[in-house]
Amino acid sequence: MKIAIVLGRGIEGCGITRLAIEYKNWLIKNNFKVDIFALIEKKFSRHKSHDFQYQSFSPKDDVSSKLNSYNKVIYLSVPSTKNSNECISNFLKYWVRTVNKPQKVFIQGDHLKQSIQRNAKMWDVVEHCDLAFTFSKNSFFGIEFNKRFNSDSIFPDKDYSIPLHTFRVGMDFDSLKDYRKRFKNKKSRISYMGRFARFKNLDRVLDLRKHLKKKIIVEMRGVEQSIGALDIYNHPKVITKENNQSCFDKTYVYGLYARKDGLEELSSSKFGCSFYELDNKFYGSHIEYAMLELVGTGTIPIFSKHFGDNVKHISGKSFSSIKHSGIFMDGDNIDEVCEEIETLNNNQKSYDNYVDDCLSIYEAHSSSDRTWTDLQESMD
Repeated sequence: MKIAIVLGRGIEGCGITRLAIEYKNWLIKNNFKVDIFALIEKKFSRHKSHDFQYQSFSPKDDVSSKLNSYNKVIYLSVPSTKNSNECISNFLKYWVRTVNKPQKVFIQGDHLKQSIQRNAKMWDVVEHCDLAFTFSKNSFFGIEFNKRFNSDSIFPDKDYSIPLHTFRVGMDFDSLKDYRKRFKNKKSRISYMGRFARFKNLDRVLDLRKHLKKKIIVEMRGVEQSIGALDIYNHPKVITKENNQSCFDKTYVYGLYARKDGLEELSSSKFGCSFYELDNKFYGSHIEYAMLELVGTGTIPIFSKHFGDNVKHISGKSFSSIKHSGIFMDGDNIDEVCEEIETLNNNQKSYDNYVDDCLSIYEAHSSSDRTWTDLQESMD
């Protein structure tokens, strides 16, 4: 079985890139032949964050004959509305419409309406696919998809429908085990690792630091100096460009990092945090890679309580109801959260038990063998 994974927007270096890598690695492990095809018109600031093999093509390249030699073509991204007209039209022509031999699968990894609307000709791409996947059928994408492809109300003359399935991303937790450190070799530190996005609520990292009473360092890594992140960089309680972390009443903020370097720093911290939060209808069973990496590298994760209350573990229970699945914070319980952090920070036995339990919980939900098997079976 030959599978082509298509990155129509190129190498963004964020979650979609990680998805492509994790999925490819699992497929190869299970004896599939896999190649990643990337359409490169512009380079992203994070394009070197991940180290992996892919084939790159320009907007002028006709790749249809190459893609037609595969059994499945899986589209993980399409060009942006900011790409050139040539790039957008040639992607549709050479990467989609004239690819007529393989099964074609569209996987939607965006959460928000604004992000989806920046995907150029996305619905035209979906129209040429045999099936599609999304995190939640109740998201903007899921609702709009069913209106367009599985409803008689919009296209009454259409004589076909396209199946839509849900999925969750998979992580090879074993690939992170060499990063995990013993309690005595970890720093009393809370690390946020990832890009700036409003739905990640980086301001809560600052709030968390403000309520801590003990000597625990708080840091953010991977935050670009973009317009959206100016409030973070200009905050009076933020320190930038300082590697000697000795200040406990301010938050250290750093820019981009190579993934392997970031994981090494993260694994040196006792705690990691991510305040990813969406409308409760949008979550599905999805957990972001930045969150799974907190668990996989052996930290105790601090997550949004809204996320924990609304996302169901594969067991059927909400994550926040499962002991040792993370510390879940909102504006009402921040002092309690800080107390729990401070207690665990000074108790090796409790800390180690928590880490072990947490890893087992997320492996059951998001391990590559479980999630990608489910995805593959839905395609067959």
